[in-house]
Amino acid sequence: MPGLLDSLREWFKDYKIPDGKPVNEFTFGGEYKDADYAVKVIQECHERWGKLIKGEFKELEDAPVVKNVTVDGSSEKLSELSIAVEESLQDVEIPSELQTTHYCKQN
Repeated sequence: MPGLLDSLREWFKDYKIPDGKPVNEFTFGGEYKDADYAVKVIQECHERWGKLIKGEFKELEDAPVVKNVTVDGSSEKLSELSIAVEESLQDVEIPSELQTTHYCKQN
């Protein structure tokens, strides 16, 4: 589809502007990377996720909680899931600024 990559880049560059945020800047000077590079990044992320979910990053003070019910071999796998919602949070109203839609006119 001609123009798809350029359209996607423009969207990612500008989508925060209506909220008063600056234009996003891209790494690599905005240069596109090939499929091999993308696969390498995905594999690296998957390997790091695997180490995280298996508890191999516990020495990190700010490591995220990795409790789950689906990942075999996880150090935090639970046999069952129970979620308790505090009564004080059950009727919380969603702020209107989270329900806003912005439209940008394309030049």
